[in-house]
Amino acid sequence: MMQLKLMRFLWRIRRNLPCSHKEKRGILLPIRQEVAAFLETNPKASMNAIEARFGSPLDIAAAWLDSADKPKVLRAMQFRKRIAFAILTAVFAVAITMIITLSIRTDAIVKIANGYGVTEIIVYESEYIIEDESVIE
Repeated sequence: MMQLKLMRFLWRIRRNLPCSHKEKRGILLPIRQEVAAFLETNPKASMNAIEARFGSPLDIAAAWLDSADKPKVLRAMQFRKRIAFAILTAVFAVAITMIITLSIRTDAIVKIANGYGVTEIIVYESEYIIEDESVIE
């Protein structure tokens, strides 16, 4: 139960930090140790008690942001935006390509089903001549 509270508190801090995972690990390691020590001495502490002792996750992230190298953080955020834009563009391009391909294939299938797509007609001569429902060889 203590581990769950610790992980939940750290996760709430982590999602508010605008930095790389490597930096987040470095930031969260001392916080993890302090909160774990607090929870060992106070095993029945609630999330409100943890936040009262250490501050809200948003306040902790904001305090880090105030002390962080702002140009570096802005570059990292812009890089993430570019990556997200590139991924969204690629997904959109794949979706458009699939839609076009499926519409062309569907059109071809409909033409074949209606007989418009037949390019070659093969006529076989029959050995049998049918006259008045009788078979003559």
